[in-house]
Amino acid sequence: QRKAGELDAAASTSRRATELDVSNAIAWFNRGVVEAARGNAVEAERAYRAALAADPVQPDAAANLAGLLVQSGRASEAAPPLEKALAAWPRHTVGWTNLVVAYAASGDRARAKDAARRAAGFGVTLDPELVKTVEGTDQR
Repeated sequence: QRKAGELDAAASTSRRATELDVSNAIAWFNRGVVEAARGNAVEAERAYRAALAADPVQPDAAANLAGLLVQSGRASEAAPPLEKALAAWPRHTVGWTNLVVAYAASGDRARAKDAARRAAGFGVTLDPELVKTVEGTDQR
């Protein structure tokens, strides 16, 4: 019950922040995080998209939106905002991880492999099990 109350307070604060400055990407990102924590995927997605409208290369918003889209079975929608954000923030580990997962979840193993290789080229270390899976060397 305490956590729910804290999340309600955070939701109120984040709502107010986006009302005060509708073009603040970080405020929208924070609102998305709070809404996701509250289990409100629709509002979280809306907030992450608003963050990306304010700053199209905001890597945290792109990464979280991608995770949300993959979880909701819409993995094919996840890659474009991540590709754009990663072009500007090429060492964003969560972004690369979510891009690899999004391509794999949408059935595009070639793009998943390519994303894993590009991440490595930027010095980003991905989870070895994820890399094994997309490279086809997973023995499970």
